[in-house]
Parts: sequence; C-alpha cells; structure tokens
Amino acid sequence: MRPMATEVLPDAPALRLARRQRALAAMDEHGLDMLVS
Repeated sequence: MRPMATEVLPDAPALRLARRQRALAAMDEHGLDMLVS
C-alpha cells in the first residue's frame, strides 16, 4: 500500500505580499538594494 501523498498548494496572495514586505523592510534596515539568491 502506498502512503498518502501530500498536496502542495501555493501560498495565498496575502501571505506572499506580507512576506515580500517584511523582506524589503529587512533589506532596507541593512542598507541592501538588491537580493541575489
């Protein structure tokens, strides 16, 4: 018997926007203009 698969769903738009705003605020706090990953 196979285990149940976990369905991966995208984050809600509000969560993505909040995460983006926190990241931009942290970058501004540290004087960063660009984030490279």
